[in-house]
Amino acid sequence: MAEPAAEPSATDLVETAASAGPSSEPKGHQSRTFPQVDPTDPAFQGLGKRAQKRLLRERRYEETKLERRRAEKERIKRKKAEFREKIDKGLIAPPPKKQRIEQNPTNLRIEINSMAKQIIRCYSANKVSPRPVREICIASHGGRIKECFDTRHKDVVRWSGVTWNANPYEETFDKEELVYLTADSNDRILEIDEGKVYIIGGIVDKNRHKKLCYEKASKQGIRTAQLPIGEYIKMASRKVLTVNHVFEILLKYMEHKDWEKAFLEVIPHRKFKENQGVGRRKEDGKDGEEDEDGEEEGEEEGDEGDKEDEDE
Repeated sequence: MAEPAAEPSATDLVETAASAGPSSEPKGHQSRTFPQVDPTDPAFQGLGKRAQKRLLRERRYEETKLERRRAEKERIKRKKAEFREKIDKGLIAPPPKKQRIEQNPTNLRIEINSMAKQIIRCYSANKVSPRPVREICIASHGGRIKECFDTRHKDVVRWSGVTWNANPYEETFDKEELVYLTADSNDRILEIDEGKVYIIGGIVDKNRHKKLCYEKASKQGIRTAQLPIGEYIKMASRKVLTVNHVFEILLKYMEHKDWEKAFLEVIPHRKFKENQGVGRRKEDGKDGEEDEDGEEEGEEEGDEGDKEDEDE
């Protein structure tokens, strides 16, 4: 008759647990201490168990954010290296060269329409301003931008105070009167000279053509200047703005004679660094005048037209 197996002693149990310990965790796993419910923490007081667990998960997420971000960067870097290695070995074909977006007719049409909307916004802002400019001149008005207005915005022919000129600005005005507004200029305008004509470049390029306006104006011997944004507020990104934003800032300055007030009333809040004034808040789903329709100050211009603001 077989004898019953002897029960393991306490010593055997300890040795078994100790030997099983290392193999119970994944290889390379490092134990981490996660936040626990602290009864003395006011954040947990009055919360149910589910709410406490939710709060713990949020804290755990915040604590591991940097670690996860580093891991994601490493993963992307590793995938790119593997992809390049496969191309070098001839295992896969190299990707096609990227098409320049300005060569895409669909995108170009969208940008032309966007520029037309900005001009309409400039006219609307000038119409309701207590201190409007005497004349808005749309220079180099021809080609696709003219076609856009002729087909989609026919009522512009009834606009008062707006001149549509097919000639470029350098043929329309005296060069000594012109000031090209561009964020790349080294000069800042401290006040608006009402005897000058201020040019805002008129083509949306989504920031693809760096220093385009500045270089064009310099070659033409036209004075350039930028708005004194950096002297009054801190921007979260480059000091480039949509065409209608620049125009509205000029209107607000002529109304208040205060650059800071003009910037805070016009520039969208998202463009400010933290604690930098209020800016233009989001209303009805729009953050001021959206940049998606936006042209950028001094960074865009071309054969689709330039806009000049002639002060009184």
